[in-house]
Amino acid sequence: MGFRDADGGRRELRIMIGFEPGARFHCPETGCREDACPVHDGRGRVWRHPDFFRYKAFIHAAMPRVTCPEHGVGTVPAPWAGPGGGFTLLFGAWAVEMARHLPAGTLAGRLDETGTRLWRSVAHCVDEARRLEDHMGVEAVGIDGTGRRGRDHITVVAGLVEHDVTDVTPGRDPATVERFARDFMGHNGGPEYVRLVACDMSPGFPEGHP
Repeated sequence: MGFRDADGGRRELRIMIGFEPGARFHCPETGCREDACPVHDGRGRVWRHPDFFRYKAFIHAAMPRVTCPEHGVGTVPAPWAGPGGGFTLLFGAWAVEMARHLPAGTLAGRLDETGTRLWRSVAHCVDEARRLEDHMGVEAVGIDGTGRRGRDHITVVAGLVEHDVTDVTPGRDPATVERFARDFMGHNGGPEYVRLVACDMSPGFPEGHP
């Protein structure tokens, strides 16, 4: 571990991780019981980690590729690696939390990252959270459209008891409510249990639900 000069004259913290010569690893294939696979070679990888005070921090590691008698050559996964590549789990969690409060361009500037790489990681986390959503038991929802004059509108649907955002979808017409209904039922939501729907008076919303 140490500080190195980076582009632009900035200093950054580099954390170096390796493995002992002769080390053996578990096969990376899910369900495989081979736990003493020899190393075939190593591939250098770099992950952005949360800043250390005012210095950007990176983990550098030569990830071993091992030979499994059943599955052949495979790369051992890094336990600290976040989804989407390029960031550690901790950096990804930090970015997601900040993304709740800052516009995309501002966030990319604060973290000194490219917007594309950053939002690929954030989007992966959002998609995973959406996959795990469960709307069973939701009995009251609020529907509201928002947007600036002359701009595209979005509709936000929230549970009125838990105050959780249930769905965000473009538009403010009957099709918007229909898209929400499909998503709601796709996550264990039961329309027959919804007793209260509160919405603004945009014509499209009342037309979209009974």
